[in-house]
Amino acid sequence: MDEATRLDVQLYMFENDPRPGEYVVDKVQGAIKGSQLFFVLISKRSQYSAYVHQEIGYAEGQGIPVIPLVEPGVNEKNLGMLGGREYISFDPENPESYLEKVESFIEGVKQGMQAVAEAVIVIVIILFVALIFAILIGMAKGTS
Repeated sequence: MDEATRLDVQLYMFENDPRPGEYVVDKVQGAIKGSQLFFVLISKRSQYSAYVHQEIGYAEGQGIPVIPLVEPGVNEKNLGMLGGREYISFDPENPESYLEKVESFIEGVKQGMQAVAEAVIVIVIILFVALIFAILIGMAKGTS
């Protein structure tokens, strides 16, 4: 969690979000839908989980980039929709081996999002200036 705080990233873990009485599917889908990236851990155990594969499919369906973290020893055939996709290899006994790659990826995505936001701001400014210019031309034509 300290790494997430340092990277200004919010993590969602189902286990840390108890909501008695709420449907689990709604809770998990809401968390995925509100995400900009979906990191999924595919371990030797989770590779067989229908839930994990359904979450991947849901994220894909929402257009959310899915970034797989795959433990060595996972059978490629069990990656389902992720088969053939590049992934970050992780060793659960050595988190430093993959955290740097994850951090680098997150920083790249943040920079890309910032560039898009800046481009949108520039476009809005240009449109605003064009609107003002059109109003001034219209006013000038009205007075002549």
